[in-house]
Amino acid sequence: MMRVKVMVKNNQKTIKVPVGIRMLIRRCCQAVLVMEQFPHDAEVSVSFVSNAEIRNLNRIYRKKDSVTDVLSFPMFELTPGKLPASWESYKDPDTGLVPLGDMAISLERAKQQAAEFGP
Repeated sequence: MMRVKVMVKNNQKTIKVPVGIRMLIRRCCQAVLVMEQFPHDAEVSVSFVSNAEIRNLNRIYRKKDSVTDVLSFPMFELTPGKLPASWESYKDPDTGLVPLGDMAISLERAKQQAAEFGP
């Protein structure tokens, strides 16, 4: 079975990070890669950020001056249905892992959406 290294960082102080959420994120990443039949060891970075920070990232990278819940930053772009024959060139030589990218999550916005849309 492939190995997934998920680095979870809390870069905000507004919302307390719920107990167990780091493990949940790791399990979700693992489940997605299994479902997508990704055949290699990989790493993903997930950061909890403030509304101000995600708005700034959204403005810089998407040219949208608004708060959003999640932004993803893939390490490289792949054409759907045209995966590389070999992932060797994508692997980090120090870790042997394929770095898939980074995610930024605004817990403030996620909490607002939970109130808006309900359980």
